[in-house]
Amino acid sequence: MRNLFIFFLTINALLTCVYAQKLLPSGEEAGDTVLSPEDWERGYAVADLRRSITIYGRGSFDQIYINVVGAVSFGTSLHTSNLDLVRNDILIFAPFLIPVNNPNLNNGIISYRSITNTQEKNAVKTMFQANIADDDFTVVIGLVVTYDYTINLDGNIKRNNFQFVLASDGERTYIRFAYKYLQYAQTVDGSYAKVGQFALSEGAITCANEVEVSGTAEVANLWTQTNTGSRGNFYWRVDLPLECLSFTSDCGEVDQSPEDFNICPIGYFMETVTSNMWQFYRLYFCKAGKTLEGGMVSVKQKCEYDSDYYTFEWRTLGNSDSCSVTLKDFLPDFFSSSLANLATQMMLTQD
Repeated sequence: MRNLFIFFLTINALLTCVYAQKLLPSGEEAGDTVLSPEDWERGYAVADLRRSITIYGRGSFDQIYINVVGAVSFGTSLHTSNLDLVRNDILIFAPFLIPVNNPNLNNGIISYRSITNTQEKNAVKTMFQANIADDDFTVVIGLVVTYDYTINLDGNIKRNNFQFVLASDGERTYIRFAYKYLQYAQTVDGSYAKVGQFALSEGAITCANEVEVSGTAEVANLWTQTNTGSRGNFYWRVDLPLECLSFTSDCGEVDQSPEDFNICPIGYFMETVTSNMWQFYRLYFCKAGKTLEGGMVSVKQKCEYDSDYYTFEWRTLGNSDSCSVTLKDFLPDFFSSSLANLATQMMLTQD
C-alpha cells in the first residue's frame, strides 16, 4: 500500500511538472552540447535536425542556427539583436532577442540537444498535446535550446533563463517558448527585447508575428503570461504559412481589396516556396452566400519573392465555388478551418 501511495505521488509530481510547464532539463548532465567560447565569439552554433522539416509552407530545412542573441534561425545565422542591421534573407524564432555583447555579462551558458530517446519524446509529446489541441501529434524530430546567463548592472545581478523547444512528427511542426527568469530586458540604448517570429527579405522585416508585449517594458513579465493557459509558455504551429501581424513589401501594396462591400479582408500571410524563395499574399473572404459581380470570387493577391523580381497575381474562382473551398485550395484543413471560423464571425458582425 505504501509503495502504491509513493507511485501515485511520483505520477502526480510528473504531471505537475509537465502541466505547470517548467523548463525541460538542460546542461551537460542532460546530454546537452554547450556552446564553446569559439561559438560565443562567432555568435552561433549549428544544430543538425537529423531530417528535414518544412517551415511556413513548403520550404525544407535540416539545420537550425542557435544564435547567442536569444534566437534561433533558418537559412543563416543572426549576428545582431537589432533586426534593422540584418542584410540577408532569414527566418527567425526569437524567444528573447536581446544583445549579449555586454562587458558586464558574467556567465553565459547556451546549450542544446536533439530529442532522441523514447522516454523524452513521450514526455515532450504529452507536453505539447496538453497545449496545442492535437491529440494525434507525436514527436519524431525534436530540439531543446536553453539560454541561461547573468549580467551585472551597477552591482545588481540580473538573470535570464528561457528555453526554445521544437517538435515535429515530420509533417506538423510546433515550437514552444518557455520562461523562468527575465530580469535583463532593456538594452543600453533603452530598447526592449523582441519576442516572436520574423521573416526578413534582403534585410527588411517583411513579415512579423510578435507577442503583444514585444519591444516594451512589459516583455520582462512574459514569465507570467501565456497564449495557451500554461503560465510562462507560448506555443505555435510553424509548418503552416505565417500570418503577418505586421507586413511590408518592396513590391508595393498588397491590400488592394476588390471594391465590393461583400468582401472581408482577413490578413497577410507569408509562405515558403523553397528554403530561399517565399511568397506573400493577402487573404480575403466573401460574406456568406455572396459573390462578386460576374460570378467571380477574389481569393488572394499574391506577391512572389525571389532575389531578382517581384510579381503580382490575382486568382479568381467561378460562382460554383464557395469561400470555404477557396481556402482549402491554398491552405491545410487545420489552418483553413480556424480561419473560416474567424471569417464567419467577422461576416456575421458586418451584415
